[in-house]
Amino acid sequence: MWRLFAWRLGLEFWNFLAFLLQYPPFKRLRRFDRPVGYFAFGANLDPKVLARRGMRVLGEKELLLRDHVLLFNQAGPFEGFGFASVEAAPGRMVYGKVLTIGRVDAIRMDFYEVLPFIRRHRRVWVEQDGARVFFYQATHPKAGQIPSREYLDKILYSAERSRIILPALLEELRATPTLEVLIPRRSPHFLIDDYGTGPDWLVAWRKRYDMQGVRLFRFLYGLTFFTRWIRPELPP
Repeated sequence: MWRLFAWRLGLEFWNFLAFLLQYPPFKRLRRFDRPVGYFAFGANLDPKVLARRGMRVLGEKELLLRDHVLLFNQAGPFEGFGFASVEAAPGRMVYGKVLTIGRVDAIRMDFYEVLPFIRRHRRVWVEQDGARVFFYQATHPKAGQIPSREYLDKILYSAERSRIILPALLEELRATPTLEVLIPRRSPHFLIDDYGTGPDWLVAWRKRYDMQGVRLFRFLYGLTFFTRWIRPELPP
């Protein structure tokens, strides 16, 4: 459980730094907050999600990432539900947006994507057309998962207004099956990847420990502290 508290403390440290950078005495430090390119392809395409996280978006540009494919293989909180991830796939494309954010916000994004300490994702850097960007990839992909209707709609809202998306790619997104009923997972594999073998009581204990970790994570994730005071700057 220590990883959950370490994750939360790290998130608040970087949230506090982002909070300070809004005010004149600290704005001069922004010259060290160099911009980086983040490729958003899932829920982060929704400006409301970025605003809740207090992300300063300095600029955005649509991108069709070549030789990659969009999959919903990051197991989520419901049975059969998967968050979006991107995997290498020659000849395929992924629609998204390159968001220019500061390095502090990029580190904050790591924490919001549950990368430090818990390692639900990994950062992947790619170069295309002279630009270097990063995105998040599931560390423990699970086949056979699909998004909820609400989650897919966040992607479609941006894709259907795109000026660059290919018709075939848009139709593929529209044809993505979605969950009709959301049932909480009984085996989330959140802190423990493999419950393993052994006596039934030991397997059951690992599952209970994992579920307690999920409940604690949801509680810690719901706390706001400095995030509520960070004023995001989103493009029009």
